[in-house]
Parts: sequence; C-alpha cells; structure tokens
Amino acid sequence: MKLLFESFRKFLTENPSVYWKRLHSFFGFSHEKIQHLVANIPSLQDISKYLGQGQNGIVFQLKNDHILKVSYKEKQFERYKQIQTRQFQGKSNRNEPAINNFGKVELEDQTGDMFEIMWVEMGKVIPMEQWIELTGRDSKAVARGLRKFDRIFHSRTSLNDILAYLKKSEHGEYQAILQSGLTKKEIIEIIKMLYRHSKTSRDTFDDFHIGNFGVIPGQGKMLDTFVYFDT
Repeated sequence: MKLLFESFRKFLTENPSVYWKRLHSFFGFSHEKIQHLVANIPSLQDISKYLGQGQNGIVFQLKNDHILKVSYKEKQFERYKQIQTRQFQGKSNRNEPAINNFGKVELEDQTGDMFEIMWVEMGKVIPMEQWIELTGRDSKAVARGLRKFDRIFHSRTSLNDILAYLKKSEHGEYQAILQSGLTKKEIIEIIKMLYRHSKTSRDTFDDFHIGNFGVIPGQGKMLDTFVYFDT
C-alpha cells in the first residue's frame, strides 16, 4: 500500500494534473482505481504529453518519446503480443510498432466483478495528425481523404493489383485522396502499410482513421515509414 501511494504521489508531482484528469475523464474511475493503475503501469509516471483518445483507449507520449496506450480493448493485447513475438523471431514488418512492454491490470467494478485494463508501451512514432500539422497541412482534410482508402482495396487482393489500379486511376478515390493533401509517395506507403496489416488482421479498415497510425520520418533518401500502432 505504501508503494502504491508513493507511485501515485510521484505521478501527481511529476506530471501536470491534466494527465490525471484525462485518465479520470476517459475511464470514469475513482481515485483509488487511478492509484491502482499508476502503481501497476510504471510508464504512467513518465508522461510528457497527451496525444489523444479513441473509443477504447487513451494515448500519451512519454519522456523517452515512446508511446503509451491504456485501453479496454482485450483483442489488442493479443495483437501486440503477436507483434512482439514476430519481432523476437525477426519476422515483423516495417509497418508494425516496436513493442517495448505491455501488460494488464485487474480492477474490480461496482458489482464486485473483475475486469482488465490493457496497456502497451511502444517505440517512438509521430502520430499522423501531428505529422500533418507539422508539415503545414490540414489534418481534417487528410482525415477525410483517409476514409476513402478502403474503396481502393475493394475486390483487389494483391498489392500489385492495388498499385496498378492507382496508376490507371485518373478520377475517383485516388484523386480525392490527392486533393486531401497527401502526396503520391505517402499514399503508396500508406497502402503498403494497410496491405501488410491486412495479412495479419481481419479488421484493418474497421477502425482505420488519422488517430491510429503514425510516421517514423526517413533519414536522407529513405522514405518515411508509416506505422499502424492502434492495431
């Protein structure tokens, strides 16, 4: 119990209260449950920035520039586990996040039943919305363009078919995506990311949006790498 309160005091001291409020607002937890989370998720003591939230989880940037996600989504825990296993085996692809650590925290609800909160810490990725704004573009326009990517994949099963379709397409989805502010190289790299993701997940497009992937900027002549981190 002493360790729990020491961790919570460090969390409140070293992080602006807004981070605690974000956790409280998203999960609706009592102070006691937030204390339990902080004591069992060490990375919560090293938050440097709030990045956003979705239907199932909330995302922070850490002082070491890693990304921390705290989530209800049980299915994602297994996905991150699989990604880390592939990384250890040397079989992961460049569009998967580097999984540093992950775990679960068990909590008790108001009826006495137990439930779990999942957390994962992954390597540095610039969230797509932040990347678009850093490069002087309209993130809302790009977000609208991203909604059209699933149509490009419609009934096309191979990456070559998809890329060939893009080369022939002078109108429709491709032009709409270009007009949103994404470059041709970015569109192709995002398509490659989505294609690789679809090989290991059946729900690639179910929740694909500007908030669940990001960018590792390329060095020199290397292309930027897009990473689907909200897998």
